[in-house]
Amino acid sequence: MIDKALAQELLEWQEAVTALEDSYFFDIVRIYLGPPETPFNKQNVIKKLSAFLRKEQNKSNIISLLDDDDIKILNVIPLLKNCTLQMLLEFFRGSEGFKNLKTHSDFYARIANLEDRLVIFHLKKDGKTIIKINPMLKEELETTRKKTALISEASFTKTKDTSFPLSREFIASFISYLYFHKNLTKIDGTLKRKNAQELSGLFEGCSEERFEAILRGLKNLRILSESDEGFECDREKLKTFSLLSFSDCCFFLCAACTGNFSRSTLQKNAELIKNIFSATRGHPCTKETLLQCAFITAQKNSLDNTPSRFVSLMSKTFEDGNNFSSGITVLLTEYALSLGLYKKCGETKKGETVYIADEDILRSEAAPDGKVLSIDASGRTTLMPGLSFHELLELSSIFELIRFDTVPLLNLTRKSVSEAFSEGLNYEALSALLEKRAVYSIPQNILFDIKEWETANASAELYYGFILKLDASYSMIAEKNPELKKHLIKEISKGIFLTDFSGKQDAERLLKDALPGYSGRVNTAEEKEEKLPYTFPLLRENPETENLFSIKDKNDNSENGESKKINREEILSFMKKKLSDMQMSNDQKEGLLDRIEKRLVIDETQLNPNSVRFERTEALAMDHTGKIQLIETALRDGNVLCIKTGGAEAVGKPLHLDKKSVLPELLLEDSITEKQIRIPVSKITRIKKIRNTFSSSERSGL
Repeated sequence: MIDKALAQELLEWQEAVTALEDSYFFDIVRIYLGPPETPFNKQNVIKKLSAFLRKEQNKSNIISLLDDDDIKILNVIPLLKNCTLQMLLEFFRGSEGFKNLKTHSDFYARIANLEDRLVIFHLKKDGKTIIKINPMLKEELETTRKKTALISEASFTKTKDTSFPLSREFIASFISYLYFHKNLTKIDGTLKRKNAQELSGLFEGCSEERFEAILRGLKNLRILSESDEGFECDREKLKTFSLLSFSDCCFFLCAACTGNFSRSTLQKNAELIKNIFSATRGHPCTKETLLQCAFITAQKNSLDNTPSRFVSLMSKTFEDGNNFSSGITVLLTEYALSLGLYKKCGETKKGETVYIADEDILRSEAAPDGKVLSIDASGRTTLMPGLSFHELLELSSIFELIRFDTVPLLNLTRKSVSEAFSEGLNYEALSALLEKRAVYSIPQNILFDIKEWETANASAELYYGFILKLDASYSMIAEKNPELKKHLIKEISKGIFLTDFSGKQDAERLLKDALPGYSGRVNTAEEKEEKLPYTFPLLRENPETENLFSIKDKNDNSENGESKKINREEILSFMKKKLSDMQMSNDQKEGLLDRIEKRLVIDETQLNPNSVRFERTEALAMDHTGKIQLIETALRDGNVLCIKTGGAEAVGKPLHLDKKSVLPELLLEDSITEKQIRIPVSKITRIKKIRNTFSSSERSGL
């Protein structure tokens, strides 16, 4: 009994076949059922076509005639929600495994051929042309799909990655540097030359690109903000951020690098890179296969990856001839590589870098006693592994970085300790923290220095803010008013208070409300709204991202690729032998042979000479009349033209043929760039007409 879902899919296929243009519908009928009988009924013809496909031998032959590239396409289609030709082109563009398809026209012809062979079909949905698998072959194709890897692991020669891994210690050390070097970037966000040189010395071998990415991520997380002095760090928000698992911190940082987004969008993008990371763990990838995995993972997670105008503009930074552009997915993948979520592990024969997910970011750190500091009498300190990211950040403002190596080498200085005092620590809290983390007792001279520095630090105080002067009666009112009291930071002298009002208007409003008789603007003070709450959402992981690199089970004794190829060749040879023994004209024989080569013939009953209809689809350089005729036919029927001019190729829809000029000229809308280009007919070396099944009013593919 057919389940409801399959029945609905079969009905959808029948409706799609019914909706085909008459010319193409009758072409399919001629290929599989022979010359159309008149009078005819479309529904009856579709029933005959369904009966033809239901034959087990015919289904078996269709599957056997699929080659590796066919199967790769069929693997991807079910995973892409509302799959279009453009999605497939983006996924396979530049793919090393797609060796037989070197041009866009080849790819278009491949997809059109799969529909001619009744393996796939198309339908219109929301103005787009959607590609689906023929449900009548669903079960057989599913068996074939399970035996083939969706994405192939890269073959490579191992090399050593000399860059530092993205560790807790690395980010904490860089934040420590940031505390003491706040003004380190230019207007465009790149590092100043002096700071770039300093960081190169401190983190030997680490690229500027990584530091710039970390700064960009922290800024878009609103942990860093810019002021006249440089970057200011929101310590409370950084503390909340560090309480997440370190891996989630890395995923949020990567997501924030792509742009300044809302909380929900930030969470979605962080979950996407987390699922991409999960799907690629343990699998060596080139940049191209990593992008393919990102593309599929985004589709499987049902995330909306339609790029905004900002993302579209930014994505141009990363586009090159071999990569597809898929908005936020490309940016996430680029920043994942820049930050170090993936480490280099080798090179392919073509010189492409091979990456593998750095699973060290997933491990938890826990020293048995939390003692990781080795401090000598000069204040030089070695920080050994074992603390969480949150615990490391507690120490980041206490020490200055000397050098980051296998373990960070730090220095306890007057400058660094003063930074800790400015954050609210005192001698007792600082010495207690050092004693808690030190492997050995703290040298007495270090404790003496810290005490002396605290005394010197308290000898002078510099204030910045609003000073509020109150008489005795107003002082009593202010101290009893909870709304006003929380803004009184320090009583500098009797009746003189330092406040933290955000501005003049805020101060006037609050004082008017709290103090009777105060003349100011009447408004209740409002708390400043946070665009990004202090709490970071937990990231979910989609378990369905584990099978992208699945390969055939080693214990599976079913026929392998080589035997399938032999079976395919046997079917083709059998049909060719049958054709050679038949009596018909040469033109009819050539037409049927062309169908066999295109793998359209799956049953010998299709070798009917009366089913052949002659149509010119190609013309070469010297055939000027043939080129003109093909262009005019394509203009009339709305076909796509594949045009070669010397070494260049263009694929698109013809818009106009100017025959009035001395040299006839074709106006073509390029389906990749959507630009209109003029091509002199005399310059065309080869022109081929392709059925325009998958095009629509919107950009849908080639």
